[in-house]
Amino acid sequence: MQEINTEQEKSALYFLRLILQNWKLLFSTYLLVGVTTVIVLLLLPQWYRSSATIVILEENTSPLSGVLNNISSFGLGIGGGTSVDTYMQYVRTKKMYDRLITQFNLQEEYESVTKEDTYDFISEYLSVSDNENTTFTISYAYKEDPEKSAEIVNFIFNELDKIALEVEKAQASNFKKYIEQYYFQTNRKLTDYEDSLIVFQTKTGIIDLESQVEATVLAIAELEKQKIALQIERNVKAQTINNNSRLKEIDTRINSLLSEINNLNTSSNKTILALDNLPESSADYLRLIRDIRITTQVTEFLRLQYEQALLDEQKINSDLYLLDPPQPPEKRFKPARTKSLVIVMFFTFVISLILLRIYDYLVNNKQRLAQMMN
Repeated sequence: MQEINTEQEKSALYFLRLILQNWKLLFSTYLLVGVTTVIVLLLLPQWYRSSATIVILEENTSPLSGVLNNISSFGLGIGGGTSVDTYMQYVRTKKMYDRLITQFNLQEEYESVTKEDTYDFISEYLSVSDNENTTFTISYAYKEDPEKSAEIVNFIFNELDKIALEVEKAQASNFKKYIEQYYFQTNRKLTDYEDSLIVFQTKTGIIDLESQVEATVLAIAELEKQKIALQIERNVKAQTINNNSRLKEIDTRINSLLSEINNLNTSSNKTILALDNLPESSADYLRLIRDIRITTQVTEFLRLQYEQALLDEQKINSDLYLLDPPQPPEKRFKPARTKSLVIVMFFTFVISLILLRIYDYLVNNKQRLAQMMN
């Protein structure tokens, strides 16, 4: 450890000796470099950067709109608002760059040959940052003109608002067209199903399957009870009395009841449904009812979506608010003269010491180097 410290002390003393021996040269070099650097920094163009902070407002929704937005969770609708990231992407679009180029004649200002080169300049001077609190900041650096810097930032904000509204209106219009087409198509399908049900009911007499079947069952049950009562009476009378006329009367009544029961099972009466027709007819009926109920629900869902689309198309408005408007900056953005001067002088000092070390080595080892060259 002592040997390391001794070596460090020797190195420090060595460089101190070099500095003391060559202080005039070093001073002259520093003075020359310092003056030259200051002159260059003074001659360099001054850049100014203006900034604006923008907040995304919360959307005001009506009760109906809130309900419809909940329905949109099924996958339809355009609700949800525009995120900070989306607005930041809008800022860095060719549409925005083209409007900047046209408004401020930037292609000529930046002396760029092609529009793509101008895009590169704008991308370099334009800064967009997310503040992580539903706000974001737009900055733009401009040479020698702080007012123009603030003017450009303000223009970007106004155009950003326009672009966002254009996109939202296009989305709302496309959504409305799609829902409108699907809604009317489904509505026509519902009408077709309803017409088919009317034809089916006219043809089969099935008006309300549940109530009609219930009426048929109750009627048959009542006849069955009467038939059973007569059968019991006949059996009793056949064992107790010998009255063929009464037995024939009972048999006639029983046969009549059987005929009525058979008629209920096979008849095409429009009020009381024939049970023998139920397996096929009821299946067709239930399929129609199912299609109508499903299509009715889909139609109602699409109707609400269509109303939402109409509302969305009408209520498109700005969600942006200029929280901190851009101001012409009083302080230049670059060049940072003090910082640049300190960096230049530091590297000048380091390079000077390295060159002095090399020069000292060459002087002290002149003979050895001459022998090596020979």
